[in-house]
Amino acid sequence: MLEVKSEDIDRENKRLRLVNSLEEDEHGSPLKFTERYIDVNYQALKLIDGAITSTAYEKSNGDMKTMANKRSYNDLVKNDYVVRASITQTE
Repeated sequence: MLEVKSEDIDRENKRLRLVNSLEEDEHGSPLKFTERYIDVNYQALKLIDGAITSTAYEKSNGDMKTMANKRSYNDLVKNDYVVRASITQTE
């Protein structure tokens, strides 16, 4: 799931495209790869869409103790991936 992008989601047919890169170019795009499709249900698509539209990660599942010098969330990087890194270094 780490490499699944928005473009890999087929909502109409309820399936995901999974790509296994065997060789990549200098920009990280696959030159040689295998691909397969897996069927998913409506609930999985709903969760995936929620991950795509999320802008923040709630620390400790939203159950973090309030501290004056720490936020209870981290912003997420903006890209096309479903699973995205959080931005932890702020100025």
